[in-house]
Amino acid sequence: MAKVKIQGNASGTGVLTITAPNTSTDRTITLPDTTGTLLDENSSVPAANLTGTVADARFPATLPAASAANLTAIPAANITGTLPAISGANLTGISAGKVLQVVQSTSTTYTHPGTAYDDITSSSITITPSATSSKILYIYNTGGFIGGNISNCYMRLERGNTTVREHNRWGYRNTSNYAPFPIHFMYLDSPNTTNSVTYKLQAKEQNAGSWEINDSSVTNGAVVIAMEIEG
Repeated sequence: MAKVKIQGNASGTGVLTITAPNTSTDRTITLPDTTGTLLDENSSVPAANLTGTVADARFPATLPAASAANLTAIPAANITGTLPAISGANLTGISAGKVLQVVQSTSTTYTHPGTAYDDITSSSITITPSATSSKILYIYNTGGFIGGNISNCYMRLERGNTTVREHNRWGYRNTSNYAPFPIHFMYLDSPNTTNSVTYKLQAKEQNAGSWEINDSSVTNGAVVIAMEIEG
């Protein structure tokens, strides 16, 4: 028969009292068949000794705050809710070049450029980039005619009050006969802003002549498009 032995501590002077609970029922306390120290409410258990499954009732309704720095292998299906705003500056493996938005306008307004730069009213369009890294693809297509001894025709693209593209010989004319003069202008700009930006074309003649852009007799003859491209 195994025996129970209570052994005192030679260095201690206190008295260890074992107190029975207030009960009228017989109880049997079975000691574990191992060497160790009994746990109480002030004891800690090494994490390596924790095994098995913890009942759901043991978890509070709201878990305490904890760092997720070392979490791995979280199933995507378990990620729900709205993610907070983050910076994409250090994201990798994401392809750029996607079209994020497109703005289009048509116009019947025509312009007769003089010898100083004039706004081509039908070419104006406003767009608000969603990121500073975005690029804006500006496209303008229209018809028109030209006549007289104009010599060189000039055009430039303006972003607000900033010239982003200038062509000092868009066309050339040295005869008085009239001829079609279509305009197809395209440029990829980097505005580096999330504020709204307005693009427009300006044109001028080297000397007085007859250059009409987007002939007023054509309905919605001019088409202008601004496309935001992911940077």
